[in-house]
Amino acid sequence: MRFDLVLNTMVGSATQANEIIINGGDQWRPFLHVDDAADAYIKLLENRNEKLNGQVYNIGANSQNFQIKELAYKIKKFIPKSKIKFSKNFDNRSYKVNFDKIKKDLKWEPSKKIEEGIVSVMRLFKTGKVKNFRDINYYNIKRLISHLNI
Repeated sequence: MRFDLVLNTMVGSATQANEIIINGGDQWRPFLHVDDAADAYIKLLENRNEKLNGQVYNIGANSQNFQIKELAYKIKKFIPKSKIKFSKNFDNRSYKVNFDKIKKDLKWEPSKKIEEGIVSVMRLFKTGKVKNFRDINYYNIKRLISHLNI
């Protein structure tokens, strides 16, 4: 599990700290459930159309591009006790991705919506599988730095 991803971090913070901190909010992110990513990879590996070999595809759906503030309000619907706080630290990175090519060439679209991802992460806390989302083992960079002793 990774909590260095925006959806997972926001759900973790909303669940455990009753707050969702937004650094900006207008920036875009594409969202894709891990199950759909696996499905797309399998479809691409099983592809028999020679014209598609060697092509590069964005995996996802245009409808799953959201602004960070939109995501926060979606999470708040599931965790109403959480408060949304706008930070003065702005993250200017923004990625609004086009997924038309994979839909056209492979007739593929993700089956899961962002709300299903929110519920999946919430379930990890409710079942006790995740007790502290800030644990270093859930953060790739922090864990790597710790492992390398730098």
